[in-house]
Amino acid sequence: MSRCLLTFALLTSAASSALAQTSSRRALTPDDWDRWRSISGTTVSPDGHYVAYSLVPQVGDGELVVRATQGSAEWHVPRGFIGRPQLQAGYQAGDSSIAVTPAAFSRDSRWAAVLVSPTRAEVDAERRRARRGATALRNALALVDLSTGKVTTISRVRSFKVPREGASVVAYLLEGDDSTAARSARDTSRAQVPASAATPGGRARPVADSSATTRRRDYGTTLVLRDLASGTETRIADVLTYVFDDSAKVLGYTVSSRAAGRDGAYYRRLADPSEEIALLTGAGDYRSLTFDRAGTQAAFFANTAEFTREQPRSSLYHAMLGRGPASVAVAADAAGTGQVLSDTRLAFTRSGTALQLGYAPAPLDSIPADSL
Repeated sequence: MSRCLLTFALLTSAASSALAQTSSRRALTPDDWDRWRSISGTTVSPDGHYVAYSLVPQVGDGELVVRATQGSAEWHVPRGFIGRPQLQAGYQAGDSSIAVTPAAFSRDSRWAAVLVSPTRAEVDAERRRARRGATALRNALALVDLSTGKVTTISRVRSFKVPREGASVVAYLLEGDDSTAARSARDTSRAQVPASAATPGGRARPVADSSATTRRRDYGTTLVLRDLASGTETRIADVLTYVFDDSAKVLGYTVSSRAAGRDGAYYRRLADPSEEIALLTGAGDYRSLTFDRAGTQAAFFANTAEFTREQPRSSLYHAMLGRGPASVAVAADAAGTGQVLSDTRLAFTRSGTALQLGYAPAPLDSIPADSL
């Protein structure tokens, strides 16, 4: 009888303890949902010894995690406000800091690079100051030394690229200075156009301003090529776009500058980045610079021949690296009436013996009033 009583007492005590633990738990709320984090942008190093991924909350600041696939080494890098409410007023979906871009490893797997956004507190404070014309917040670039875990942070970085092969370098494009940002990333350039300008179809059309027409242009900022092992840097002014070839022999870039004679398409060999080699120069817009897989050819679009027109058309240029400047491969007027070369997409075939490009309808000279 005493044994039964003892057993009953123990069961009663255990049940009471379980009930107490159950009663201490609380129901989940929307605040708990906001703190849940998901894994995004998983990347494996070329040698397979590290894996990197971002922990992204529903709303709030996230972080980059770099873990060794063997052993217990692990590093955490704050990534700022990457978990943003997409439907909340004031957070624009087109903001580059919202996109959770994956980290990139250097070819020798000794470095990891990732873009870092401002924190949620900084973004909220900026939103409150925006009515007084405060300067927009900028992203930064974090470089993680995987041998020590040391993080080097570079402020005001718009984008970065790491070559797939070859040297352990990183190229990153800086934001403009505060005064440029205050004016806006876009500026106005005046291109001289005759009072009667020819349309793509060959018809004469009067221009309201006989001296010039106003056309908006994007201007470049500083591009930095950094050797990850030594930390030495090469700075290039007024760069708008940039690209490595697949074999990481060259870095190519297009320049859009307020300085006369600086516009053009250029490249530098990574073996000697101090020497700048021009593919083509002259006032104009240069787009879609690309290289073949072997790093021996380049191609791009440029509208230098028609830059003074209100709606300049682009020609396709091709060059063999080290054999002089680029020459016209397909002229702007080769597309025929009603068509132009599409300068947004250009690529060499895998063999490097042909180029893939497209055509697009020619832009209208004006929009008829009865079509609105």
